[in-house]
Amino acid sequence: MRIVAVTRILNEDDIVEAFVRHHAVYVSQFVFFDNGSTDRTLQILARLAAEGIAIEVIQNTSVHFDEQDFNTWLYYHADATHRPDWVLCLDTDEFITSADPIEGDEAPEVPFADHLARLSAELPFFAMRMINFVEAPDDDPAEVLITRRQRWRRRAAEPEVKICLRGGLSSSGLTIAAGNHNLIVNGYYGVPPMEERYVLAHYYSRSPWHGFSKSTIGRLKVLAAGQLWSSTPVAQHYRPIFETLRDDPARLLLDPGPVVAPPDPDTHLIQPMAYQGGALRYTLAEDPRMRAVRLIMRYAEALALHHGKLIDEVPGARDIVGGWNAERTTLF
Repeated sequence: MRIVAVTRILNEDDIVEAFVRHHAVYVSQFVFFDNGSTDRTLQILARLAAEGIAIEVIQNTSVHFDEQDFNTWLYYHADATHRPDWVLCLDTDEFITSADPIEGDEAPEVPFADHLARLSAELPFFAMRMINFVEAPDDDPAEVLITRRQRWRRRAAEPEVKICLRGGLSSSGLTIAAGNHNLIVNGYYGVPPMEERYVLAHYYSRSPWHGFSKSTIGRLKVLAAGQLWSSTPVAQHYRPIFETLRDDPARLLLDPGPVVAPPDPDTHLIQPMAYQGGALRYTLAEDPRMRAVRLIMRYAEALALHHGKLIDEVPGARDIVGGWNAERTTLF
């Protein structure tokens, strides 16, 4: 059973080592598509590869949003290069884990690779639900292993899913949608059957400041892509935090405490995920506030450099900007 995990990644040095070690138990090959990380992500991946873990890293440093094409290309590349039986479309904050303890099922856990091997040969793809883990005031900031630091999770699964596909589907005319939430086959949305035994433990926000930087960079990427993406519902979940930081930053930056309210026991429970990897060797504990500022500033610099490159290299672009500069509007 050859299993390939494909992942788009950007500035995930606080979680990528745990992600790789947890899934390396059964993943034959990791393929990372780096979108221009400016933290220690690439150094950590290089060290993990030096340990003998099969990791391929491909990079595109464009600052613009093009998630659907990136995701689709990743599948086609993995299928052609690594000849997988299955391709897992995962983000680095998603950890495959047994659904049994989450659903209260007493049936014994089946190893994930064995589970895939038992699936019907007629099944081309399936979807996994996500269980969101959340921050709590008593999380230990010195604990670098996210699955140990964040113990509270929502009782109910999220409506969003992530897809997994068999290898060999490249000739099917498929497109993998933004977020890896769905796929389009020959122009029509595929309806993947739901996986019941396994789910994704989702660590979507590791601190308030992680959420601030992720939403800021994510929203700027969408805006930089123009009307093609900024006018669609895609990635609109970045807008609330982004617009609050833009219009009322004191509300979040001066008092982030309310963002980390104690979880409600009626809707949440303490149930840490069972981590399957070894000890972390390369992940560091650092001040999340300084990390957020650093990542936002580095992205802002890259965005400005790309804008300057367009002006320098695209015929007529400098004239367009000159026209903007020549505009005069009397306000009062």
